[in-house]
Amino acid sequence: MQMKQYLGIDVGGTFIKYGVMDAQYRIRSKGEVPTPLKSMDQLLDSFASIYRSCGEPIAGVGISFTATMDASNDGYCFGGALDQYTEGKKVLPLFQSLFALPTAVENDGNCFAMGELASGELKDCEHGVVVGLGTGIAGGIVINRRIYRGKWSCAAEFSYMLTNMDRKEAWHEINGANGLLREIRLLKQRPDLDGKHFFAYARQGDADAVRILDAYTSRLTVQLYNLQCVLAPDKIVIGGGISRDPLLMESLYRNLHEFYETHRGLPQANVVKSSLGNDANLIGAVYNLRENN
Repeated sequence: MQMKQYLGIDVGGTFIKYGVMDAQYRIRSKGEVPTPLKSMDQLLDSFASIYRSCGEPIAGVGISFTATMDASNDGYCFGGALDQYTEGKKVLPLFQSLFALPTAVENDGNCFAMGELASGELKDCEHGVVVGLGTGIAGGIVINRRIYRGKWSCAAEFSYMLTNMDRKEAWHEINGANGLLREIRLLKQRPDLDGKHFFAYARQGDADAVRILDAYTSRLTVQLYNLQCVLAPDKIVIGGGISRDPLLMESLYRNLHEFYETHRGLPQANVVKSSLGNDANLIGAVYNLRENN
């Protein structure tokens, strides 16, 4: 008897990642294609091409999507990297019609959290939080092993949390990619400098890069502490592109230790790096599909 296979699709602002996996969330094959930026028709064409490339029967499709999304309202989208053609649209019926298979869609932060629930760092936890460090700050909240969505499915939109009293600075501005790279690009006069080059500078002991990284993880520490104060999770899982370099977590752990030495009201938060890496959203998208179909 052939085991069921599922297609996971993770739509980001730059690439669409996809993977075919079994019911134990073991990924058998995966790939990526550029994300269409102009129209929904182009996106659907990309989905169709991905589906044709699978080469084996698929039991269902789980989709992680870069948008603030009301999953209870047929995937109604507002905001996100593709709002030029998704704003105000209910995307789930479009995807269901395309695949003619059981299909589910959820925003990327919640899929990250569900991936960790399925086979990652939250697998044995009752309560948890995930924080994805990328262009913005993806978030997901798990309470009693279920995603907490809140009204309009707007819970865990961490990017928009304000960080100062003048009401102008959001979390994504200080701990998204620009928060890490903005100053170093000016100092090195390299507007195209990316995270890989930044960490290369830091690894070489460049004084500016070392200082900027320490300031970045110091700001991150304060926000993680705030999440702990409100949610008291078993774990806070860090993921996203910025977290891939080991220097990020080394600097973060150092700042966490120093912070809790002077803020003794709570035990130190259990902050860990995602063990699933880029696969977390794919696995979470399929987990969401299987939980709701």
